[in-house]
Amino acid sequence: MSKPLFAVSMRVQQAVGYHEPRDALAHDWWAQIADWGGMPLPVPNLGAGIGAWLDALGPSVVILTGGNDVITRTDAADDRSPERDATEHAMITWAGERGVPVFATCRGLQVVNLHFGGAVHEIADKGSHVGRDHAVTLSPPLCELAGSGTATVNSFHNFGVAPDAVGDGLKVCAVSTGDGLVEALVHRDAPIVALHWHPERRAPGTQGFEDTLFRRLLAEGAFWKETSE
Repeated sequence: MSKPLFAVSMRVQQAVGYHEPRDALAHDWWAQIADWGGMPLPVPNLGAGIGAWLDALGPSVVILTGGNDVITRTDAADDRSPERDATEHAMITWAGERGVPVFATCRGLQVVNLHFGGAVHEIADKGSHVGRDHAVTLSPPLCELAGSGTATVNSFHNFGVAPDAVGDGLKVCAVSTGDGLVEALVHRDAPIVALHWHPERRAPGTQGFEDTLFRRLLAEGAFWKETSE
């Protein structure tokens, strides 16, 4: 029996010593996708025309990964990629037109929020969200899946989403307990989940409610519709 294809976005990196941008995917994702029972389909950053490429391969889910800045940072070299931005927005559009689930992490949450008209800002106190674990306060459907109103998650992002800057149709289902920044979103009508942390970076062999969330998203789509209000 063949495994379902999981279309995974990739970061754009410059090759050292060459003017040659390259697409890259952290090895953590290979292991995570294998654990979820899928076959990874790395998506090249071909821009707005990626829909035809996806049609030819027919993935079961779109996964938006971390890496690359979505807006300019004041304290670091420019790490934006217009090609990646265009590719990921086209992936969301493609998935929405076909009812294909979208699972986004870290930068992926920022792209989802921007896609639906929301905003992203640079975090002033980056030490509060870069390279550390912190508490999040959960609401449905995440609190139901976690069996708790709180959880501890990892954090590696320089940008944040304020609760009053959330895009159209998106519902906040987790916030940072410390500063109230958005940590998770679901779309109210479409099978879209976005987490601001990295479930793929957990210790090998560990399980979290994110695994149940992903599997239910893949199997049932927007299963939270009836309980999201």
